[in-house]
Amino acid sequence: MTSTFKYDNPYSAVVAFEVIPDDDAEITTLHKGLWIGAGGTLRVKMWESGIVEFKGLVDGYLLPIRVRKVFALGTTATDIVAVQ
Repeated sequence: MTSTFKYDNPYSAVVAFEVIPDDDAEITTLHKGLWIGAGGTLRVKMWESGIVEFKGLVDGYLLPIRVRKVFALGTTATDIVAVQ
């Protein structure tokens, strides 16, 4: 569906879905970033590289990363939403 809004931003999200940290399941949908509702540490497998931990994330932060997995082990941040 094509947007008819005159000032449509191609970088804005149009779809969002909850991400539940899981040590086994991968995220198969390409997304633009992760909304961190309640801050903490986020341990992820990046879309095109290895595993990394983002520490000290604050509440209500949009982290502009694409990940294949959000691990349960090592993740303390909650209310995570992927936006695309």
